[in-house]
Amino acid sequence: EALTLPPLAGREASAPYSGAFRVRAEPEGEEEREREEERERAEEQAADGEEPAGTEPQLDAEGKAAAIRSLDATVGLRRSTPRASGVGGASRPSVLASFDGLTVQDGTGFFPADPTLDVGPQNVVEMVNSALAVYDRAGRRTAGPITLAQFFATTPSTACQSDAGDPIVLYDQLADRWIVTQFTYPTNPQGELTPPNHFCVAVSDRGDAVTASWRLHVFENPTGHFGDYPKWGVMPDGLYLGAIDFDGSFRASPLVGAINRDDLYAADASTPVRFEYVDFRTTAQENRLLYLPADLEGRTAPRAPGGVFASITDDEQGGGSDAVRLLRLTPSWSPGAGGATAVGFTDLGSLPSGRFSGNLCSFAANCVSQASGPLLDPLSDRAMSRASFRRISLPGVDRESLVLTHTVDARGDEFAAVRWYEVRNVSTAPVIAQRGTYQPRDPRANDRRERWMGSVAINDRGAIALGFTRSGTRLFPSVAVAGRTTADAAGVLGTETVVKAGTGASVTPGDRSASDYVNRWGDYSQMVVDPVDDCTFWYASMYGRGATTGWATRIARLRVGRCGTVRAPVVARRPRVSGVARVGRSVRCLVGTWQAEPGVRTFRVTWLRGETVIGRQRTLRLRRPLLGRTVRCRVVATNLLGSATARSASVRVRRGV
Repeated sequence: EALTLPPLAGREASAPYSGAFRVRAEPEGEEEREREEERERAEEQAADGEEPAGTEPQLDAEGKAAAIRSLDATVGLRRSTPRASGVGGASRPSVLASFDGLTVQDGTGFFPADPTLDVGPQNVVEMVNSALAVYDRAGRRTAGPITLAQFFATTPSTACQSDAGDPIVLYDQLADRWIVTQFTYPTNPQGELTPPNHFCVAVSDRGDAVTASWRLHVFENPTGHFGDYPKWGVMPDGLYLGAIDFDGSFRASPLVGAINRDDLYAADASTPVRFEYVDFRTTAQENRLLYLPADLEGRTAPRAPGGVFASITDDEQGGGSDAVRLLRLTPSWSPGAGGATAVGFTDLGSLPSGRFSGNLCSFAANCVSQASGPLLDPLSDRAMSRASFRRISLPGVDRESLVLTHTVDARGDEFAAVRWYEVRNVSTAPVIAQRGTYQPRDPRANDRRERWMGSVAINDRGAIALGFTRSGTRLFPSVAVAGRTTADAAGVLGTETVVKAGTGASVTPGDRSASDYVNRWGDYSQMVVDPVDDCTFWYASMYGRGATTGWATRIARLRVGRCGTVRAPVVARRPRVSGVARVGRSVRCLVGTWQAEPGVRTFRVTWLRGETVIGRQRTLRLRRPLLGRTVRCRVVATNLLGSATARSASVRVRRGV
């Protein structure tokens, strides 16, 4: 059936969000402190002379190729050992735009929000539990909010005509189409779950989500069970699904599948849609909870057909060593009448990830601290959406990267932190090129600050942005981001940026009888790369507003590093020798001032007597054989585009005193 979104709905003033739980929303000075941090960040960005959004020139193919070749040569996989804290990079995300998205009042009052977002050339589409809205790229709402039951009201089956939620929205830039999904939660009159459930998929017929017509599809879970927490990824040949499949005994195993992309987009509505899946209950993978499907960034197809899935193996959950595990589903797409077909998969291996513990509070739902509220659900038993996949294919460069994140106990005292990975050579011989656990130092001993519910993506220059929730004993749940460029040391992120400070604790209203509903948060957020410039990032997550008002979401456009013209280092002020040049004393090489974009990654210093190398450290001890001779230092500055050399003036070594 075709569906066109209704025009922008007029919104009345938000009514108070009532509930049995009441928690004093005491900011204890934290709210003002966070706002002051945001003001300082804005002043820093203005002082840095950062360009407004939309003014950056594009990096051409030759520049990108040179950048990646130099990066691979200077960084390599040998430099993948993470820092203990994961902090230390020079790159800090810049917020180019930030505005409030959907709130609990826009939907049906569900907790948690399940915020998901993607961006196209004309629109930004956001979904939550359980509503959808469309914005223009300046942040103005142009359609919605509409509940998911309204959106899916014309599906061929009544199964999807609900507000069950677990939504995901994706923009397929290869086809210039939107994909909107939710699942179903079927129950009997007594409220008991009655599998199988269904996956509801809507696709647009064009890239403008407001003017598009939508075709709605319904797919019954082929295992006959309840497929929970569905996540989706677009690849050139299919729409790939990863979910947690619960059988009649509520025993969980992974479900992965693929829907034929051509069938999904077919102009003829009667075209059968092929759906292939793996029944993991017959494999050794059963003890894994969820495989995330890789979602393509950019327009370059992977080297191998099919879809890659990623999972986290925790030795404290289900056995096995701590690892990132990959598999590939390569559908046969055999001709037929459509419907679901069970197929096999290729195991791409288990990649040692270094030691970590995802066991936060014995995987309980009440663990992460927040100011003036109950402990929140860390959801640390799975990788978090999305698994961002990119292939950089340019002259002399052909590299695949997949990035993903999950939540771990960083200190052994139930302290939540986000852990992330970049996997390279995905289609051939996968290897973890870098990894890190992001854990900035707490500002005070009694000011515990935790980070979790992350989402990560990688842009066309290899820059990585990681968004997450930040909260603590004196901090309401807030939206924050950190990032890195290829100029940063491997395995580290720079200083975090607070996108939106929480204004109250998160407390689920008491109309839910189960105690764990009080603690729900997330259950995910979404970081994506803008397809227009393939460089800036967009992020959507939820933040706390107190028990009376309920949750809200924040949407932000971000930049990590620069998206303009890049260049190799150029010396602006040449190196010089500092100190008294006398026998028995030491002199130091000051490397000078350099202009480079991105910034200089390394300086290599050598000391010369004539053209003979006499030292390779920044400090040189002047010994008697140098008496009467002249020395100078040579500096080689390197960024991801290349290297440049400059020399200091010579100094003559005199007799010591």
